Amino acid sequence: CVNSHQAKDILAAKNGQMLGKRRAQIQSGTYEQWREASRASRRAPQHEVYGKGGPRQGHSAPEDMMDKRDLVFAVKQAQKEYPGGKEKWESYCELLRTGNRDPKLHCVEALRAWLKAIKLGEVPTTPIVSNILRLRGVPFNSELTDVVNFMLEYGISDSDVILGRSGEKAGKKTGEAFVTFATVEQAEQCLEEKQKQEIHGRYIEIFRCTTEERDEAKDL
Repeated sequence: CVNSHQAKDILAAKNGQMLGKRRAQIQSGTYEQWREASRASRRAPQHEVYGKGGPRQGHSAPEDMMDKRDLVFAVKQAQKEYPGGKEKWESYCELLRTGNRDPKLHCVEALRAWLKAIKLGEVPTTPIVSNILRLRGVPFNSELTDVVNFMLEYGISDSDVILGRSGEKAGKKTGEAFVTFATVEQAEQCLEEKQKQEIHGRYIEIFRCTTEERDEAKDL
């Protein structure tokens, strides 16, 4: 935003010149247009500007201020732009033991922890734990009671188990189950003790699970 005399000088001197690899066209605008553009800029999410050797100078939003959508975007960007970013993300996923590498399937705390560490060229060494586990490989003919019996020593009841289904509740079973434990300690104990044990002759893979992932299955 400049005064009218400066605007005329800029228009005469700069119109049609190259900006990077493109020719810039300059037009006069109103004060109202400038105010609206300024407000829109302040409302827009501010992502870190990443360079090949790490973050470049520019606008950035601290990880603690980012929402889930912005964190997912930032993690995907950092995997591309930081040296060894993809390998560091995969290493962190192994530590988390969630059974997936898609950032949007990880909790906010995990995304923030990894972003803070990658800026230092590191990988977090402490997993994010919860009292929820996801079971994969549950036979399609299994019912809630089969999962409850599988977890009997941890005091699990029918109300603690959700069987994954595709689409509506009447949809086909996905072979997954989500189990909520009374404590994080019980969930971690089960993760170690029940890994690859069997239900109806099929071994079960067990992963840590986020509240979001469990609730999404509950809402289907």
